[in-house]
Amino acid sequence: MLRKAPIKKAAEQEKFQELNVPSFKFDFSNKNFTPILVVLLIAGSFFLGSFYTKAQYLESGAPKSAAGTQPAAEQPQDQQQPASALTPDAIKSWAKEIGLNMNDFNSCYDSNKYEKQINDDLETGKTAGVNGTPSVLVGDVLVVGAQPFEEFKKTIDAELAKGTSSSKQDNGRLISGNGALPLVIFSDFECPFCKSFYEGSYAQIKKEYNGKIKFVFRHFPLEFHAGAKPAALASECANDQGKFWEMHDKIFQSQ
Repeated sequence: MLRKAPIKKAAEQEKFQELNVPSFKFDFSNKNFTPILVVLLIAGSFFLGSFYTKAQYLESGAPKSAAGTQPAAEQPQDQQQPASALTPDAIKSWAKEIGLNMNDFNSCYDSNKYEKQINDDLETGKTAGVNGTPSVLVGDVLVVGAQPFEEFKKTIDAELAKGTSSSKQDNGRLISGNGALPLVIFSDFECPFCKSFYEGSYAQIKKEYNGKIKFVFRHFPLEFHAGAKPAALASECANDQGKFWEMHDKIFQSQ
């Protein structure tokens, strides 16, 4: 049986010899070589470390939740935010569109009439353990973030089965529905996750649990959202005319 590998190796050796390529041998015992070796090792370590650091940075560049997606609740942060769409002119135009008496609304809004109530809601939320929006107390079970409807359904069904009919934080003024189980929503009108909750789980809960639950809205405007507190003030002024939930819907739908 022919063995081709040795023949190829021999041919390669002959070709190498014909090229008269000089061979190199490093004498590691040579003291003159030691400093060069040290420099090469240091340089190699530096570049390897830089590459590893960059790889780690790229891997963790965006915050992730346990499911590998961005967090479903917005929390305080220091990064610069884009200009708010919740300007006084926009808010007043929405107030007019939902049919508010504009003289009364402007007087209420321009005087920051309900600033204390909004700040009180904020402190109430912090006491309840809220540190991001949206956060929803189903009875006294806190569900954080714009979770899928199925996640809310599990908690709501469990609390209904237990006959839960109260919450430590359900004594708010802004209530919708006449069911026994309170869902206390801590929300920020400028928070994109709150808008996602409004368009998704909130709408489904409202439809499927009609007569079984009631929504209690509490303000939780995050400091880095410039338009959140003005929008909250506007919703309170709308409530003076019995149209809090109309303004609530209008604000989320108009962004």
